[in-house]
Amino acid sequence: MPEKVYYVKVPIVGIVSKYFKANSEKEAIQKALEDFPVFGTIDTENYWDLEELNVQEKLFAGNVDYTNLSEAVAEESEEFDPEDLE
Repeated sequence: MPEKVYYVKVPIVGIVSKYFKANSEKEAIQKALEDFPVFGTIDTENYWDLEELNVQEKLFAGNVDYTNLSEAVAEESEEFDPEDLE
C-alpha cells in the first residue's frame, strides 16, 4: 500500500507570562488576556505551523472544554506527494 500524506493537528498546552501593573489579580488577568500577541509560523525549516494560539483564563471547568482542539487529528491531504516530504 503506498504512503499517503496526512495533515496532522496536535493540541499544545503551555504557559505564557508577563508582568502587569493592576489594582487586583482579576484586573491583572484581564490585562494579560487583552494584551496577548498573535504568533505565526514557529518552525519554517521543518514546516511546523502555529495555526492558532489563544489565551484562556481556564481550559476546563467541570465538564466544559474551552479549548478549540482537545485531541490530535489527522486528515488525508493531496497538497503534497509523499516524496515531497523526504
